[in-house]
Amino acid sequence: MIHLKKSFKLRLITLLPILSCSFLGYTQSTYSEFEREKSIERKIEIALELRSYFIRNDIDSLLVLSSYMDSSKRLSRSETASAVRQSCIGSYHVRTGAFWVGMNQLKKSRQYFLRTKNFRELSRIDNEIGNGYLVNGIYYQGAKYFASSLDYGQKSTEETAHFNGMIGLGKIFCAVGDTIQGIRLISIFLSNCLGLNKFESAADASSYLGMLYEAVGDMEMMEVYYRRGIVYAEESNSKSLQSSRFNNEAILKFISGDLDSSIILFRNALALRLEFGQKKSIIESYFNIGGFYLETGVLDSSEVNFIKSLKISEQAGFLPDQYDALSSLKEIYLIEGKREAEISALDVEMKRIAGIIANHSEIDSDIYKVASEFEESIRSQFESKPKSLWTIGNLGTLCLVVLISLLYWKNRS
Repeated sequence: MIHLKKSFKLRLITLLPILSCSFLGYTQSTYSEFEREKSIERKIEIALELRSYFIRNDIDSLLVLSSYMDSSKRLSRSETASAVRQSCIGSYHVRTGAFWVGMNQLKKSRQYFLRTKNFRELSRIDNEIGNGYLVNGIYYQGAKYFASSLDYGQKSTEETAHFNGMIGLGKIFCAVGDTIQGIRLISIFLSNCLGLNKFESAADASSYLGMLYEAVGDMEMMEVYYRRGIVYAEESNSKSLQSSRFNNEAILKFISGDLDSSIILFRNALALRLEFGQKKSIIESYFNIGGFYLETGVLDSSEVNFIKSLKISEQAGFLPDQYDALSSLKEIYLIEGKREAEISALDVEMKRIAGIIANHSEIDSDIYKVASEFEESIRSQFESKPKSLWTIGNLGTLCLVVLISLLYWKNRS
């Protein structure tokens, strides 16, 4: 089985850049509209659209957007615009490794939207904060914010906000070992995304389920979900999703024995992620390339890529990713049958990180209650709406998958 990056698999426990090419097409016209717009309210709405686009395609451009908003006298006098600007800066820093700086900005933005009862933005910001805690291995805090995101999403009039924090909460349940609860949430999330034609989110959920099945050795279900992720990703121009599509295709090529195509696709994913600038994805790509070389016996190249993954995760403060890279380096050194001092040092560091993560992994019982109540609420809402034959079939498939998963994990325990 290919040695690939799984956020749950190995877990024990001011720069102003030149406007990048992502401004072409949709973004170029939207940004021009943003600059020309006279209405403050409409300008803020366009800024929110751009923020969403940049998070998926060009992290650095979040700073360009926030700098423009800060320099505009009219926007700088608007509390709403200031809160949006803070959320842009916060998302940038959380996703590029300055975690606490980003959290500070996101929570300042959150205070404004809490005061103004903007439930849509509260749901989005709490989801963003939850994601920050998730990648840093602070699971109990991440779970709280994902649950809060779900709560505010239900109060929002925007349908897509209703399940903002669902996949994140599912990932946290998987990370702390409650895979049954996690897969249920992610499967319901996937069903809702498809029902609303939100293919980017559907691709993310499908890829994650593919990772889950690969991690437990169910190659048939792994292939089903990776292929679904590829199909859904093709519906989007998001750089983030295109890199995930390359990654999924690389895994499938590896499994089929087409190693030349596999490593090319892994490198394509890395190149796109380096351009995109999101640290978490870059860490994953170096890890996956390291895993490719480990599985094919090219240990020198494997070590180089795992070390790159480790260094970036250390700089970003992503403890779970640090643990994974250290564990993989240990595997290389054990295969080589030497470097006893290095192995001993790795063991000490892995034990330290595992202890920190374990201390952040106790999920409040109230969170489980929120998750169960939300599942029931989503099902009730879904059942009360008219459904196309395609959606009914899709829901039936997901229900079957959940049932199979429950039986599978029961048999494993």
